[in-house]
Amino acid sequence: MLPGTSAISGGSGLTYRSIDYWSLANLAMIPFQPQFQPLQPVSLTDTRSLTMNYYEPERRTPYIQNFTLSIQRQLMRDIILDVTYVGSKGTKLYGRLPLDVADIRSTGFLEAFNITRAGGNAALFDRMLMGLNIPGAGVVNGTTLTGSQALRLYTSTRTLLANGSVGALANFLVTSTNVTGQGGGFIRNGGLAEDFLVPYPQFSQVGLNANPSNSTYHSMQVQLTKRLSHGLYTQGSYTWSRNLGLSDTDHDLFARDPQNRNADKMLLGFHRTHIITGNGTTHCRSAPTEDS
Repeated sequence: MLPGTSAISGGSGLTYRSIDYWSLANLAMIPFQPQFQPLQPVSLTDTRSLTMNYYEPERRTPYIQNFTLSIQRQLMRDIILDVTYVGSKGTKLYGRLPLDVADIRSTGFLEAFNITRAGGNAALFDRMLMGLNIPGAGVVNGTTLTGSQALRLYTSTRTLLANGSVGALANFLVTSTNVTGQGGGFIRNGGLAEDFLVPYPQFSQVGLNANPSNSTYHSMQVQLTKRLSHGLYTQGSYTWSRNLGLSDTDHDLFARDPQNRNADKMLLGFHRTHIITGNGTTHCRSAPTEDS
């Protein structure tokens, strides 16, 4: 994929084109002049199944920097101690950033979610579900059945509330055609802007393939060596280390806070805090024999 291009997958296949398609203001431009294959007009009310992948024009090759500092001391004639700091930093690592992340803070969605999860009634959910017949709950009227109550009863949303999955609930309300029969139907029912929660509601996912990540490795390595004497050579080592990063692999970086991805920096899956190794050899001489 060339930097600066984008790929839209879903529906009838894969289409590559410029990023103008991203903007809601440019929906009237559909269909475009295709680069590889035709792309048919897609209504915002349709099932939102398309995935957009965009490649950063300035995407570059990741690189690793290594750092080492070692001190060696002879403790006895045949015993040597080595203490070493070994570190490395992976910079501009590959990754895919989700760009169509729900704005749960400034929209008041997070507050409404927490109120609903705690058993209260949120005005925002009354607005989004008012007049809708929610399966297993009934018609939301804001009094005998509130929007929050309906979400707590509805099989498609009650588990998300119980698990604290605020992002998943926002995604459901943006993309699901349940109840309303329209993609974005809950948002539209509340008289809210199409991009009230996400900037690109016409897609199920939007991702930027770039260099968003880095990793660090720090270690203290202690090695004790007993050189060959009396037919014996031994060596033992101990390593204490911390291997930190945002992801074990070059995949999507689903941060809890997309505006502060470093808050998700963690011990990587292949991290090992303590490593102890040892080895040794012996040298045996055969006793001399006398010729008979």
